[in-house]
Amino acid sequence: MAVQTAQQVAVDAVLQAYLDRNVTDIVELASPVRKKVDAAATTVRVNQKGREKAVLNDVRMSIKAGPSNMDYPIGVEYQRARFKTLPVDQVATYEIDRATYEDYRQNRAETLSSIAEEMDLMMRAFAQRREFFLAGDGSGKVATVGAGSSTTVINFDIVPNGIPAKAYGASQIKPGVEYDLYTSADVLSAAGLFFADGGVDPINNTGLLTTTLGGAPAAGAYFVPGGSYRQMYSGFAYLFQGGKTGYWEGVLTTNKAEYNTPTVNAGGQEISNYWIERMLQKQAFRIGTGNNSTFKIFASPTQISIYKTPGWNMFRFAAKDETYNTAFKNARYEDSVFEPFPQCDPDAMYGVQLSDIVNVVQTEMGPFKGADNMLFRQKQGSNQRGKGEFYMQYGCSDNLTINHPEQHVVGRNFDVAGGATIFNFQATT
Repeated sequence: MAVQTAQQVAVDAVLQAYLDRNVTDIVELASPVRKKVDAAATTVRVNQKGREKAVLNDVRMSIKAGPSNMDYPIGVEYQRARFKTLPVDQVATYEIDRATYEDYRQNRAETLSSIAEEMDLMMRAFAQRREFFLAGDGSGKVATVGAGSSTTVINFDIVPNGIPAKAYGASQIKPGVEYDLYTSADVLSAAGLFFADGGVDPINNTGLLTTTLGGAPAAGAYFVPGGSYRQMYSGFAYLFQGGKTGYWEGVLTTNKAEYNTPTVNAGGQEISNYWIERMLQKQAFRIGTGNNSTFKIFASPTQISIYKTPGWNMFRFAAKDETYNTAFKNARYEDSVFEPFPQCDPDAMYGVQLSDIVNVVQTEMGPFKGADNMLFRQKQGSNQRGKGEFYMQYGCSDNLTINHPEQHVVGRNFDVAGGATIFNFQATT
């Protein structure tokens, strides 16, 4: 174990204080939707074993009517289960060489300033990645392969059909980042892939690999961050879904309607009051009230923009100065307010009861420290004799879950034609 000097302790404390001071502002800027979720969610502190929650999913009661001397019915049966949620580590690594570390250790102002600036950028990027995966299904999927790809050039899919992460195009792909490629059947096809610097085209949604694949990937294959398949924290597409099968939160859900979230599939039609009303009424039937509930509707700006367009035909004046205004800044349906979620699938929207979300936390966002409490550690090197590089792990260990799937609603597969989307906003046409 490395031994800290008093000087190292002091310098580490300065950097730690900087990180602690800036993380709140950074999260607000880089992940505004996740910030709203965290603010409204119930936070549960856990160890590595996670959280277990007993739930009552059904009451099966036989009622019998007849003469007073009849045999009475069998007893009431209560169907109970236990939701199981584990925290997942989400980690990034910051690296410096030996000379930079020596300057840092000696508390040189210019080096501390440079490291602080780079850490600030890394924290922003980390928070932004968490914002993106908040929209996901836990698979880690960042891009889907489209038709016509080769062994070196990937055409990314931009045709949404209700499947999570199908139409992100090349928007989430970056050179220098490691990816694994999986087939549409969830089978690992190739690991440790990188895209060439300057080889990712966000306008035409293509990417040039630095290596040649053994065969051209078929449409429907997808990319995930290296080593992270099915390891990402649970996002909206996982938490809120209808027609569940297999295991979800440790419970077998096949043919168990009580674990489903009321869902509509628009079949590629344009978002409208018709679809929103259908979505809300499904939920009203599910909870037995018959009345529309009120939600925060998180949706791609694509869907919010399309939903507002009918209002362009309404002529109105601003209340203060009678300025002619034919646009609407915000959108709502009854008392449900739309919230823009730029990282969301362009064809999706989620009506969420934020108070039902549970934030399962083991480690808050920040540097991962060892038993000696040091921020930086030296690399071992290939010959196990050390290396002139030092590193710091930055991240968190947490997850999201819900207690009542029926309290939310989902709309998928809305039309995106003609709208600005996450996969085409870079285009100049």
